[in-house]
Amino acid sequence: MKLAQAAMAYLLAGTGIVLGAGTAAAQGQWVGGAPVFQSDVEERNRRIEEQRSERRKSYGTVAYPKFMSGGDKPDIQPEKPPVVYLDADEKPGTVIVDTGGRMLYYV
Repeated sequence: MKLAQAAMAYLLAGTGIVLGAGTAAAQGQWVGGAPVFQSDVEERNRRIEEQRSERRKSYGTVAYPKFMSGGDKPDIQPEKPPVVYLDADEKPGTVIVDTGGRMLYYV
């Protein structure tokens, strides 16, 4: 089958028949039992682009703001850290990192 398709592609070279570009026909298959002509592919792409341009006309004008605003800043007051008592004698200014408890202590 592959040999027959290769032979047909060789015979069709220079006739304007294209085995597609980016389709199943590009892999050496015909579509619907018929060859795919380059002019048909170009005509189909032109019609699709015309339909897209007609749909774009119905969108209207889209105006985006110069910059986006996230709104007013929330009024959130910081919480006072809890006071923790340690059993060990640590010098003032020592930082203790408890990775298991995901806590940071400042003496």
